[in-house]
Amino acid sequence: DFSGLPIRKIEQYFSHSAVGLGAKAQRCYYLAKRLGERDGEFWKKALVSYLQSGIPVVVPVEMSKMATVFSQLPEHIRPRSGSGGHCVLAVGLSECGRSVLVNDPATFPFLRVDIDELYGLADLRAKSGSQIMIPVSPCRDTTPLLDGNDGSIAAGLLEAAYAAQVKANKLLSVSEFANCAWLLLKVTSSTVRDLKIMQTNWWCSVPEETISKIERGLYNAGFEWVWVQYARMTDGGVSCWIWDATKFSHKWIGHVGESGALKLESGCPRRKLSCGDSSGGTNTYSEVVPSAELLSLDTAVISSFSCSGHRMSAIIEKSWDVKHGVELYVFMQPDVDWILRKRIGYTGRSVDAVQSMADFADRRVAKQVVRSLRTDVHRVVALATFIPEICCPVDSDRGKLASRAIHFLSLLAIEISSEQRKKENRRQLRAIELVAGSRIQDVFSCIQPDVPYPKLIAKIAPDDELPGNVIGNLLRGISPKLTEELNAREVCWCFELEPGPLNALRDEETLVRFRKEFDKTRQGIKLPLLGFNLDIAHWRIAGIKPESVLSMDEGEIGKRIGHCHAAGHDERAHFGDVKIVAADKAVFSPWLEVVKKISAQKERCVPFSQCVSLEFEAARDTREVEASADILRRWILKSTQDDS
Repeated sequence: DFSGLPIRKIEQYFSHSAVGLGAKAQRCYYLAKRLGERDGEFWKKALVSYLQSGIPVVVPVEMSKMATVFSQLPEHIRPRSGSGGHCVLAVGLSECGRSVLVNDPATFPFLRVDIDELYGLADLRAKSGSQIMIPVSPCRDTTPLLDGNDGSIAAGLLEAAYAAQVKANKLLSVSEFANCAWLLLKVTSSTVRDLKIMQTNWWCSVPEETISKIERGLYNAGFEWVWVQYARMTDGGVSCWIWDATKFSHKWIGHVGESGALKLESGCPRRKLSCGDSSGGTNTYSEVVPSAELLSLDTAVISSFSCSGHRMSAIIEKSWDVKHGVELYVFMQPDVDWILRKRIGYTGRSVDAVQSMADFADRRVAKQVVRSLRTDVHRVVALATFIPEICCPVDSDRGKLASRAIHFLSLLAIEISSEQRKKENRRQLRAIELVAGSRIQDVFSCIQPDVPYPKLIAKIAPDDELPGNVIGNLLRGISPKLTEELNAREVCWCFELEPGPLNALRDEETLVRFRKEFDKTRQGIKLPLLGFNLDIAHWRIAGIKPESVLSMDEGEIGKRIGHCHAAGHDERAHFGDVKIVAADKAVFSPWLEVVKKISAQKERCVPFSQCVSLEFEAARDTREVEASADILRRWILKSTQDDS
């Protein structure tokens, strides 16, 4: 909630190591004035530039003007109006570019606001009348942001109409310019012969013919928004990397769509890359190195804005309840970082959570962990973690690391289950929930490894390889004896669908791919129980309807659902899990019917845990958890009574 926070505090929040993002207030007034642009139009175009490139923007607003926006919300979640400082977060742009998806962190859910209406809400009084926005990007990202404080556009994310014009025989080199590696240009019919780029102190002369080729190539390819990166090569030449910025498949900067790398000096023979033009023909350039395979990649997995660490640690400590039980997060990276830095004041290098699990793959360590849990009080119904490396090739070092982490989870589950089996009438651990890994398999420098700023490219694995990698790494981490012990306790490995193109298991198609991999015959290998976690929020965001769950893949997916998650959410965006309110009944009722049918199924591939875990990463206090549990319990009870 940004209410009452000054701009400086918001910048500090996003830039904190525990959050892992970067933010800097951008003031549009002076730059608009210098370029002869009306303040409001410049503000709107700058906002569109950021959102179209996947950068969320914090917009300071006047709280007194928010009444019309809040009127779209149900009354029980409307914030109180006031006159204090307030901000909203713009996270998306409609296809027509005239409306913005906005989240008010003080409320829920997301709202669609016309861009003119949003400008009308903006706090124009801040900082001497300058319109302010705060773009938020991953800390590792080197995207330059608007900087109009001194009238400079040396490092700006702008439309080309605002960029400084340069001579045709010059190209920009930014290899030595203040951590600036990316420029966003807009190429239109009016700028075909007059490509405009940012002006800095570093230049590199190239033939005018090459400039013309770049201009024609961009125009004929039909690109509207283009990312361009210039860098000096080790041999003294200059390389120019270009791709279509509107074809991102992920929210964050770094994913490359249609792409090409242009070598800007002649002399060496080059392979050819063809760009289609509007008439259906092609143009071929001898100085272009095709790099679509290299650049169809993403830079990093960025976690959502929700924080599962410091909030939930306090809540769990206060709300252990033998009536409910708990699902334990095991070595989740945000929690590890928070505990080390906030609780014990650790200031050294970051600790890798997966590496830690691998290092602890010893039964004695698992026993010690279980002793600290007090299983006489705490009913552990499931374990949960995220091992991105589980998707890496089985023979890779990262794949082997994932297997050792899986070995630790197996030992921990067995030890917890052994302790719980000693207690009468005690609910048993039934599920180990795994986010099914990241499609990123390797990260490397895209041009020159010794430049003073990061330019990282990541290798993305094809979908048809991922299920085999995941199951291969899992099986290597579980010995036949451990498999036998886990199966005897009916502990199922439940893979969780996570929305978003960087996740291995993300939609109905990938669910079917994984299910088919589960059912493959493996000679001489004792298979563990393999299934899925039904996270209601994630499946809704992925576009899966409740009525299709039990019929999907001829019913095979439903038979392999071993556990369930529930949380308040917005169907349009994955932005953290919040409390469940009474108004959510229409959303959850059909999904709870699915859960009831699953729990009553006689013929199943894996046992169902008979539990629904409330996953509230964004919960603020214990009362939100308890209230949500009570609401969910009443719905289930009412549904059961209606059936009887």
